[in-house]
Amino acid sequence: MAASYWQPVTPVEGDLTYRGLKLKNGMIVLLVHYPTKDGEEKAPSAAALSLARGNLSDPWEFPGMAHFCEHMLFLGNDKYPIEGEYRKYLQEHGGGSNASTGPEMTLYKFRIADDYFEGGLDRFLNFFKTPLFTESATHREVLAVDSEYKRNTLSDRIRSLNLVKHLCNPEHVFCRFASGNEKSLSQIPSDNNLDLRTNLLRFYDDYYSADIMNLVVVSSRSLDDLEQMVTKEDSFSSVPSKGLTKPISLKGVPFEKQHLGRFVEYVPLQDSMILDVFVPVPQTAITSDPALRCSRLLTHILGHECEGSLSDVLRSQGLVSEVVVLSNMKESFGHLKASFVLTDKGFDQINFIVSCLCHYAALIDGEIETGCPRMHSEKKKARQLLFDYQSKKQPLPLATSLASNLRYAAKPEEAINHPYAMPPEFDDFQKKATRACLHLFKPESMLILLGNPELKKSGRATETEPWWDVKYTARDLTDEEKTKMSKTPDVPMRLPEENHWLPSNTDILPLGAGETNPEEIVISDNTRIWWKENCKFSTPKCKVKVLLHSPSLSSTAAGCATGEVTAALFVHAMSSKYYYSEEVSHNEIHFEKSHSRLSVSVTGFADVAVRLSKSLTSDLLKVPFDENSFNLVKEKLCRDYTNTNLKNASIQAARAMKELLVPSPGHNDIHEALKQLSFSQFNSLLDTIRSTSSAELISFGNLPREMAAELGKHISELICNKVEFCRPVLQKVVRLPQEGSGLREYLCLHYSPNPTNKESAVAVRYQFGQFSFKLAARVIILRSLLAPRFFTTLRTQEQLGYGVSSAYHNLKEVLYLQLNVRSSTDPVKVHERIDVFLKNFHKDLIAMSESVIEDCVASTKSTYAAPNSNLFDEFSELATEISRQSYCWDRRRLMLDELSCVSHSDIVSLFETFIRPSSWSDPKCRSVVSVYSLTDAHADAFKSRDTSVRAVDDDASAQVCKIDAEDIACWRDGMGFFDRSVQV
Repeated sequence: MAASYWQPVTPVEGDLTYRGLKLKNGMIVLLVHYPTKDGEEKAPSAAALSLARGNLSDPWEFPGMAHFCEHMLFLGNDKYPIEGEYRKYLQEHGGGSNASTGPEMTLYKFRIADDYFEGGLDRFLNFFKTPLFTESATHREVLAVDSEYKRNTLSDRIRSLNLVKHLCNPEHVFCRFASGNEKSLSQIPSDNNLDLRTNLLRFYDDYYSADIMNLVVVSSRSLDDLEQMVTKEDSFSSVPSKGLTKPISLKGVPFEKQHLGRFVEYVPLQDSMILDVFVPVPQTAITSDPALRCSRLLTHILGHECEGSLSDVLRSQGLVSEVVVLSNMKESFGHLKASFVLTDKGFDQINFIVSCLCHYAALIDGEIETGCPRMHSEKKKARQLLFDYQSKKQPLPLATSLASNLRYAAKPEEAINHPYAMPPEFDDFQKKATRACLHLFKPESMLILLGNPELKKSGRATETEPWWDVKYTARDLTDEEKTKMSKTPDVPMRLPEENHWLPSNTDILPLGAGETNPEEIVISDNTRIWWKENCKFSTPKCKVKVLLHSPSLSSTAAGCATGEVTAALFVHAMSSKYYYSEEVSHNEIHFEKSHSRLSVSVTGFADVAVRLSKSLTSDLLKVPFDENSFNLVKEKLCRDYTNTNLKNASIQAARAMKELLVPSPGHNDIHEALKQLSFSQFNSLLDTIRSTSSAELISFGNLPREMAAELGKHISELICNKVEFCRPVLQKVVRLPQEGSGLREYLCLHYSPNPTNKESAVAVRYQFGQFSFKLAARVIILRSLLAPRFFTTLRTQEQLGYGVSSAYHNLKEVLYLQLNVRSSTDPVKVHERIDVFLKNFHKDLIAMSESVIEDCVASTKSTYAAPNSNLFDEFSELATEISRQSYCWDRRRLMLDELSCVSHSDIVSLFETFIRPSSWSDPKCRSVVSVYSLTDAHADAFKSRDTSVRAVDDDASAQVCKIDAEDIACWRDGMGFFDRSVQV
């Protein structure tokens, strides 16, 4: 029985019901009843638990201990001692799990088909009661943490943050290395005669305490049933409590006077120039209640993109391509950070950029009595609307967000409205706190970081951050620099005006009588609408997506480059007009280019969404772009393309795999076309795109048919061309030859030159053929059975690397199973271990009982049958069918029918036909293509290696057709393709 009950503040709209408990051991619990309508399948159940301790509690001798402990809890406990059993149980029953470690919180979460929820919850519970922390697992999991760390060494964002930590007060916990790696957890402690497992047990005993834990349980079961599950004697009330308190007591502050007024240059890994300005938040502005912190309003105003704003002024002068202002607030300290993505021109104007930041802060200070209260009122009203009409989340993200909210909310009762809360009024405390922050926007109170790609060549980077190997140089700002940064810039700047995009109408249309298929409405020769009546979701919101189809967008690399520039230019040009205003009103705008279409999506309150859609499409189809903006956007896109080649090997392998199988201009071709694109060529191509476009509009939600039709008519009149409506030509997909009587594989070698990256990637993709519901059902079940075993074997037991995964792919209606490993091990050895795994899995698969298959099928059906939780999930399904041109409105039912028919023999037959034959002399339909994304650590060895033959078993070898990345297009042109004229 619960020790006490509490009830959270809930929104106006929504069908979820809640019950808050405090268990006798002090654990805070929030139960959520997730209802389903009669005849609907129950949604998956989920749970999440947050612990009010994270890496700020790491022992000084073991940096990364909190993160390591999080990993170790997955590796068995007294009741469930087998490693990988938890993951296997979840994945075989339609579920999954994850965890994360932050500075002040460690969070664990899982979901599973509701019929198996009690089994999943019991396994989850025992994480926090009797973990084993075995000696063998302890040593192996250090390697997994180390592999995760190596992946993160490729992120300039993470590297620059850790450089800041290195440069702050060395006696404050903020400075510590939080990720953990083999050196911090094993090598250095061992050199100092410190035992990792002993200290791991001590850390767990010290901090894993029920009185600083928050549990959220989400299920379609009744609140009474859920309460009984969590309060019974051997359940969560039995988790030990150690008398801890939620707030973490810390001494001192990270940034003292001697750490500020400094200028730091560092060597980034990517070709990017980012200026970060850190301003500490004074102690007088830090409150125990996050909702009362002034940082929420401050970051909103400082990062605003309206005309005359800091962002608008710097972008219009061609100095930056992006400005982002964030706050990083902890319980007892925090800072604001303004980040500027510099152009080449902006790199030489750093003093001016900082002076604009300081001046804009001064403008805000001058509006403390007038403008700030108005903007506070606008933001408060908008956040209240968002809270009252928030979209219902799926069970797992819902449980995750609520568990996090319980950690940080001042009271459990505020768990739901915590992210939306604002101070009730912009009162004297808010004014004083805001002023205290703004008065620190001066050079001597800042830490300024500059990512300078040329620094390495200059030889000035004489210092090194020890954990992330960041080369840098640091010095005090000179008096001359301080004077220039403090000077009022000679540019017109102003604060945001009144927001006219706030919704005034939250009326909700009556729901439709019954489920109907989308209706296609022909507006004109060049415009079509898909409109669907809302029969499920009581909300004042809607979503509208406008697709502009033009063959010119995908036929050539230049067309693709023009489309990407158009998308980026449109976002750039419209940001001062729309983006921050619509964000405050919680109408989201999304603009993208994909294949042969440009699309504009507007999500939010219906009355504003229609006005926004009209205005946006008018601008897209009519507004000219200026050359200065074109050059700024082109420079950034070229950098982005260059930097893509420096990302981790898994990303490179995924890109190469797609280029292998789908004929279209490749990454390097588009990059080259982008570099050659002039402003006059761009305008000529843009005119062609606009004059050859036809429009397709998708509308769903709180939007009546006549309003959707009116919007369609508006777009049709804007297009003003005689082009007949034509949907994009479906992209072809390479048909890999089936092997017949001989073993053959295709191998693409993709080189990823990046000295920092020590891990290559292996991606192995098995092609099954064109989509059918029967085939898809079997591939999905096979992947569900294989995935947990693949992860446990190659990642947990063999420790080949952190990035071990498997995936089911439907690429342009062609089905695949893909196995991925990112590892510092030789890719050939990794591929061999994949083969060994498949050989052993084949035996396991044959030996599996029919009941294991039946359980897996039942759980998968439950996942597929679960209804969409909100209007936007429903819209996504609708838009996917239209984009694919499949128009299969009853896809779920057809998939469920086929899943019901899957048997054990079907899965064995599928595996033996397409992946590993029972006899290598008869490989049947096996079609496989692999990508090795090779970093410098492995590339040289491959250049001289004979890869024409690869052993796939003790007595079988495959002939390998090797494809170098630069030859992909030539190889692809010589292959056959699937006929995509036949649709589902």
